[in-house]
Amino acid sequence: MPISPLIAKSVELYTMVDSTDPIFDELDRRIVKETQGGLPLVPQPYEEIARRLGCSANEVMSRMQKMQERGAIRRIGAVPNHYTLASVEME
Repeated sequence: MPISPLIAKSVELYTMVDSTDPIFDELDRRIVKETQGGLPLVPQPYEEIARRLGCSANEVMSRMQKMQERGAIRRIGAVPNHYTLASVEME
């Protein structure tokens, strides 16, 4: 199921990454850089990130999960734009 553009518009990745930390390799740094502004607004955002970085979506998801387990990524979640949501009529 595709992500609603209304919500996905403001998906953000909250990171606390010290990019000079030796536990992060170049691909980890590129994943963080690629996602810090938010996930792509497409039905399969991890596939899109992987395409941009030249790796698999499984690799992106695995690395992000490991960074989250180590505390480098605090959380991944939707950050709704309340002004946009308030203007939408609920059916």
